[in-house]
Amino acid sequence: PQCKKVKLLIKENYYRDKSSCNGFSGWCIACEKVYRKKAHQTPEYRKQRREYYHRPKVKEKIRKYQQRPEVKEKRTKYVRIRQREIKIEVIGHYGGICACCGEDKIEFLTLDHINNDGSAHRRRIGVSGGAFYRWVRNNGYPDDPPLQVLCWNCNSAKVYYGGCPHKKEKK
Repeated sequence: PQCKKVKLLIKENYYRDKSSCNGFSGWCIACEKVYRKKAHQTPEYRKQRREYYHRPKVKEKIRKYQQRPEVKEKRTKYVRIRQREIKIEVIGHYGGICACCGEDKIEFLTLDHINNDGSAHRRRIGVSGGAFYRWVRNNGYPDDPPLQVLCWNCNSAKVYYGGCPHKKEKK
């Protein structure tokens, strides 16, 4: 043991190890966690794991597992929750309400490129949809190109009619 403490040989203190004579690991759980964390940081370990997961048999096994309906459902649910969290974070950073009409329901809000160069920008960076929110967050909420929050109605009107009806009403 690393910590040199004497502990009872029970499952609360030690991991199970069927290959050992007493059925428990030689190190306590705390020492084992410290060792594993340090070992998993090494480049050799990462290379070994990368090589393992790129073997054809392992890839096929993972693919089959991921195709199971219960796994697909769980993954889809997780992805939707995570994408929503990211969207809330990004929209919140840029003000959290529609710059035109004041709508604040997250389901209706979206990011808009102020200079109407959104399509070219997304093509240049190679992302769209939910991945765009992730890109914005990962790149530190860039100001170039300038972005603003608009609701779907105002954003669509800006695209299809050259401006939002709310702006025309205010004039």
